[in-house]
Amino acid sequence: DISLGLQINEENAEELKRFFGLELVESAGVTLKTISGETKSFVAKDVVEILCPRIRELTVLLAKNAVAYRGLIGGGLILTGGGADLKGVTGFMKDKLKIPVHKLSPQLDLLRNNMSISYDELKISRYATVLGLLNLELNQVYEMEKKDKKNIPSRYLSSFVNWLRELA
Repeated sequence: DISLGLQINEENAEELKRFFGLELVESAGVTLKTISGETKSFVAKDVVEILCPRIRELTVLLAKNAVAYRGLIGGGLILTGGGADLKGVTGFMKDKLKIPVHKLSPQLDLLRNNMSISYDELKISRYATVLGLLNLELNQVYEMEKKDKKNIPSRYLSSFVNWLRELA
C-alpha cells in the first residue's frame, strides 16, 4: 500500500515503514526517488495515513476473533512476525482492543545440535513463521531420537533374530 500510495518502489516503502511506523514524529523527513524518477521528501504523516487504516482493519479482525475468548485472555495478545516490528503497533492495538498487547521475538534452540548461528540473527520477528516450523521439526527429531535411544535393546534383539534367520 505504501509503495502504491507514495509511488515508490517496494524497498523504499519498506524503509519508510520501518523508519516511521505508526508514530507521528517530527522529523526532517526522508528523501527518496519516486517511480517516475523525481526526488521527493516523505514525512511520518505520509506513511501513517496509509498504515493506520490497514492496522485498524487487522485490529478489527483480531477483535472479532477474540470475542469467543472474552475473559480468557487476561495476559493479552502477543504479536510476532514482521508486523510486530512496526513502531507503535503494540500501543495502537492496546488502545483499540483494551487488553495488554506485547511484542515477542521468536527463539530457536540450536544448542542441542551445536549449530553455529548467531542467536541475535535469529531474534528477528519477521522470521517467526520459519523459526516456528524449525522448532516444530527439531522437537519431532529430538522426540524420535529419545524414542530410538530407549529401544536400543530391542534393536539389538531384532538384529540378533535376523542373524539367526540368516543362519537357518
